[in-house]
Amino acid sequence: MDVEDIVPDFTFAAAGRLRLVLFYIGFWIAFVYAVIATYDAATTNWMTTEAQFVKCRNVFDRTRNGNEEYYYTLDYSFVANGKTYIATYDNAFSSEELAETTRASQIKAASPITIWYKESDPSTTELIYRASEWKMLLMLSIVLLFIIAWMTRVLVRSYKEYIIAKA
Repeated sequence: MDVEDIVPDFTFAAAGRLRLVLFYIGFWIAFVYAVIATYDAATTNWMTTEAQFVKCRNVFDRTRNGNEEYYYTLDYSFVANGKTYIATYDNAFSSEELAETTRASQIKAASPITIWYKESDPSTTELIYRASEWKMLLMLSIVLLFIIAWMTRVLVRSYKEYIIAKA
């Protein structure tokens, strides 16, 4: 018994259309994710404040994504909404020597830094301001929308050709 006996109308063209439909669904999922992420990034208010160096922990090793790395942790304290918070950041390196050297220079510098925190949740902090992230996500959403529109056109044309060929 051949595949054609079980599903006689299933041709390579139909397999191509099925692959295109699955690809199309994937793009819709990516589009919805990009829209949700854009909304989240655009509606999150990031505040800035000065943080004071508190301490630097020793260098430790760990395996991340199959690669061994050496890291140390920096703690900074800052005040938001009248309450004191501790922001913790890891600095990872490929060699223990580089991690130790950088750690020593960080301790020596130990100067205040500017950090960003979410206004609604000051325990969520960043060293890099990410407010412009929503613009990139909006552009990604627009690109995905154009790809989805093009794929819709291709699918409709392919389906019309299939119907005409069947008639």
